[in-house]
Amino acid sequence: MTIGKKILDARNQKGFTQKQLADMCGFSQSALNLWENNKRKPKIESVHKIADVLNISISDLVDDNYDNILRESMSQPDMKDEVELFDYIQKIWCECGFSSLNPPKTEKDRKKISEAEAKYKLLERFEMLNIKGKQEAASQLELLTKIPEYRVRKSKKSPPQT
Repeated sequence: MTIGKKILDARNQKGFTQKQLADMCGFSQSALNLWENNKRKPKIESVHKIADVLNISISDLVDDNYDNILRESMSQPDMKDEVELFDYIQKIWCECGFSSLNPPKTEKDRKKISEAEAKYKLLERFEMLNIKGKQEAASQLELLTKIPEYRVRKSKKSPPQT
């Protein structure tokens, strides 16, 4: 399935119109239309925005295209955005123990990828902050860990924390 079809399906699944999604992402409806109809390929920044707005993993939009991105990026010199996207996916997949020969297949695999992607985004954005911003981010994370809805559920097997 093409990345355009995956964007279209994900957008429809979330109940957004093209205009709504384009507005929320900060690009034109005509650009989104071109991507969904596979007349153009979105830049990596646009794929990030779409995934963020739709609250899905970038891997959900590009999994089937992983090998195509690699093949095209090797054969065409003007494939900078696809190379960046490939590098990004490769970094996330490697962290989770996957590759193009061993892609994620199950829902558990996809959750693992989504978690690694969230961690990568968090660290990437954290590094953009100055020291004051980093201290504030740490404080906000501390507050989030106190909200039960956002905490990891511990299994009954794990020993109690002291």
